[in-house]
Formats: sequence, C-alpha cells, structure tokens
Amino acid sequence: MDSRAAFGIGVAVGVAVVGVVFSVLSSSPFRASIPTIHGYYNGADIFFIHTDASDREVADRLTEMVDYPTLYTPALANIAGSTSANVYVFKNGIKGTGPYSGGPFGFQDDVFDSVPGDEGYSPFRQVRLVEWKDTATPRLLKSVEEIIDAERNGELTVIPTSVIVTMRMITWPGSIS
Repeated sequence: MDSRAAFGIGVAVGVAVVGVVFSVLSSSPFRASIPTIHGYYNGADIFFIHTDASDREVADRLTEMVDYPTLYTPALANIAGSTSANVYVFKNGIKGTGPYSGGPFGFQDDVFDSVPGDEGYSPFRQVRLVEWKDTATPRLLKSVEEIIDAERNGELTVIPTSVIVTMRMITWPGSIS
C-alpha cells in the first residue's frame, strides 16, 4: 500500500468545542485543528465549520475571520437552489462576541434553517444577508422564525445571494446526549 492510500485510510475525526481535530494514523502522525464557529438554530446553540465558498471575497473574509483557510471553490455556485439550505448572515445590528467577534461582518452569529436529520438539510448553504433598517432597534435573533417576523414588521431586510458556503455541523440540538 502506498503512502497516499495509507494516509486516506488512516483519517479519524474528533470533535471538541474549541476545534475539530483530524488525526492521521501513520508512521509520521499529522494533526490539524479546524476552528469551530458558534451559530444558532431554532433558538439553540450550534457549532459548525466552513471549508469552501463559491465567491473569492467570501472565502477570503471567512479565512481572515477564523485564521484558517476557507477554499475558494467556484463550482459550488452550481449548487444554489433546491440542493442547498440557508444561512442568515448579519451585516449590521448587534455587535458580535466570542472568539471571532460574531459572524463574518462582526455582528451577531449566523442563524441556520436546518440541521442534520431535518428535511432539507444540506451542508451547502446559500448565504442570505440580513440588514437591520436604520429605524429599527436591533436585537439578538436566534431562529429563522424570529428573522422572518422582524422582516414582516419592517425592521430588517433579508437579501438572498448566489454565494454558497460549505458549512458542516459539528454539534446541533440533540446531537450530543
């Protein structure tokens, strides 16, 4: 067996709140840490990673945000639509906190519309930008329903984009007993 085959077979995935560690079991061990990022789903905390983006500027912004490469993968743009789920990314509003100061624009953490086990779940996320109107009083929103209600009330605007980001869930409600 050549070293490439041994490398591929020897991959084991471990999960931690501070990062996902990939360990390769071979004669020369290799370890890499991928930062986990906090978000929300139906009012609950989730953790995820992002690995690829269909837009170079987005890939660069995400790379800078977590100091870990998010690959520019233009072919992801072909996934938009029925095979992708949504992620809501805030362009303004409540200042972000935590190790990455919130989402990619420095405001509250992202909100997801599905997690593994849900109908319509996909790790491929179409980015929907959320922007609070100047006349609104921003508040922390932790679910798609809260975002939709605020949009109906004229407090914010949701702007669909053609950008797709691969965002794999690490923990979600019910994933850890």
